[in-house]
Amino acid sequence: MSRPVLLGPWRLGLVLALAALAGCASVNDDSTAAERQELANLPLWAWVPATKPATLVKSFRHFCIETPNDPARRTAVLRAADYIPTGGWNNGIRHFVSGTDRRPMVSLSDTGRLCAVRARARPGQSNAILREIAEAYPDARPMPPSASYDAAWLISPDEMIALLRHPHSAGQNEFTIALTRQ
Repeated sequence: MSRPVLLGPWRLGLVLALAALAGCASVNDDSTAAERQELANLPLWAWVPATKPATLVKSFRHFCIETPNDPARRTAVLRAADYIPTGGWNNGIRHFVSGTDRRPMVSLSDTGRLCAVRARARPGQSNAILREIAEAYPDARPMPPSASYDAAWLISPDEMIALLRHPHSAGQNEFTIALTRQ
């Protein structure tokens, strides 16, 4: 007579956690098997790398300013540039990483109203983005200080660029440049 296998609290918790993760991975996630395999081979530090200032600005300009707001088109542009999604849409946001080539993480909203690039802070990034804003948007108006961003500029009546620092993030001192639209 066989004995039923009982799962102790630790094993039951592990099974439930794995089931929850498996369920979350497939929700709103159109990642291919190849993309999931590539992502699994990336160390977490490579998701938000220490990006060169010029690469940070170029990535922000290309993916957030020059690419149309439509999330499907932005996603296609990111995939064509060898970015892979870190999963599906979570709370309306999706992240894309490039791997070990040190390009910044790109985050999009499902509404098209947010696009951001994120990298670990390194010397010159702040100056590079300040120069970019001054050159590309000479009429940008600085926004009053806020707890939600370090600095921000209104670049049109319904568009803002914000700089955010994350001193206690997993990547230690990460820096985000975000374009938000009303």
